[in-house]
Amino acid sequence: MTNVNAATQASLRVNDPIITQIVQGYVQADGIAPFIAPVVPVSTRSGKVITFGKEQFAVLNLSRAPGTNIQRLGTEFGTRSYFLEQDAIGAEVAEEQYQEAMNGAARLDIRKFAVTRAMVAATQSWENRVVSAITDATAYETTNTAALVGTNKFSDPDSDPEQLVQDWQEAIRAQVGVYANSAVMGPKVFNALRRHPLFRDRIKYTSSGSVNLEMIAAWFDLPRGVRVAKRVKLGANQELVDMFGNDFLLFYSPEGDVGTGFRPLGYSDAATPAFAYTYALAQYPIGGVERFDDDRRVYVSDVITEQSLQMVGQGTTGKVGAAYLAKNCI
Repeated sequence: MTNVNAATQASLRVNDPIITQIVQGYVQADGIAPFIAPVVPVSTRSGKVITFGKEQFAVLNLSRAPGTNIQRLGTEFGTRSYFLEQDAIGAEVAEEQYQEAMNGAARLDIRKFAVTRAMVAATQSWENRVVSAITDATAYETTNTAALVGTNKFSDPDSDPEQLVQDWQEAIRAQVGVYANSAVMGPKVFNALRRHPLFRDRIKYTSSGSVNLEMIAAWFDLPRGVRVAKRVKLGANQELVDMFGNDFLLFYSPEGDVGTGFRPLGYSDAATPAFAYTYALAQYPIGGVERFDDDRRVYVSDVITEQSLQMVGQGTTGKVGAAYLAKNCI
């Protein structure tokens, strides 16, 4: 006898709970997007962004005479709106592959393989979108971005990266009142830093092992850590090129949130000051219900994300002040 309730629920279902669990558990091992812009869940696809500037450091006179009103501090949203962007891609399994994998749990493995490939494509697209936005110098306050030249380039042995980072820290503090605690750099920039004579001299008495990211973070006094943007993409001539290039990004983000996957461990709070957040629709990404395409004889499950990058740490003119972007570091 058919279970009417079960049949009704199946017909109304728009996502597959097993596939959704796979896509939400996918770990973006070498991506920097979650580290730069931790996820903030939102319940609507559009709304107002909470932005942060110098006003949070205002010194208020809170003195009160007996019987007078207590001062009240209102909560205000920024005037900028957000709109989530949907990305969707179908994960396919050919009928022949499906038939060969019908035995036991192998069918799920085939579906998992296809869905994981779809998530790889989705995260590659999102990573490129985030990198393109954060490496755009026009998004920053004029005091918070520069293109390195001459002996300031990290690849020049006469440069002083530590002094430069300290200067950039002061530029950030002048805009938002705090020092940066994180950094992201391209692979070639990381290699130039770990070979730099000043850095080698700093660690020669402290470590005999290989240079790691923790050492670079300690050198620049960045307690949340640093990341190397390892992702590559196809260039115009079908060659692989670094997605992040030769840039160095210094920024502030909440100490406790160092997202390591497509969906970080623990959500961030939109009311906490930061350089950037990923506004993502709650319960997303999702995996659609598997269906069969008669024309191509393939099983298809859609992978859908709903998110947008919000650079919320504003400076004095409304551009990014909670970060410093150094271009062309080598």
